[in-house]
Amino acid sequence: MQDIQVGHAEFDEDFVLKGNDEAKVRALCDSERLRGLVSAQPKLQLAIHDDDGWFGTKYPPAVDVLVFDIAEQIREVHRLKGVYDVFAETLSRLSEIGVAGKGTGAVAL
Repeated sequence: MQDIQVGHAEFDEDFVLKGNDEAKVRALCDSERLRGLVSAQPKLQLAIHDDDGWFGTKYPPAVDVLVFDIAEQIREVHRLKGVYDVFAETLSRLSEIGVAGKGTGAVAL
């Protein structure tokens, strides 16, 4: 995986983005709405995991999973809603750019 600059200076300065397909990461982050939602969430990490499951369990073939991790407890409803919004917008963008959805072999929606 390589570090990727997505072409939005403030976002590039504030976040470290890694991926194996620079064009897809740039397309994902081209959404002003997604960048705004991510920027509003401190200590948020998003990742797409391969079809390997936890503890050796496997997801169905060709199913990848969008995972988020936050380094602190979420105690406020508005913060939880913000994380949900990031997750939903990310899935929507992945679908729009042809990375997620039925038949893509990437992320199951």
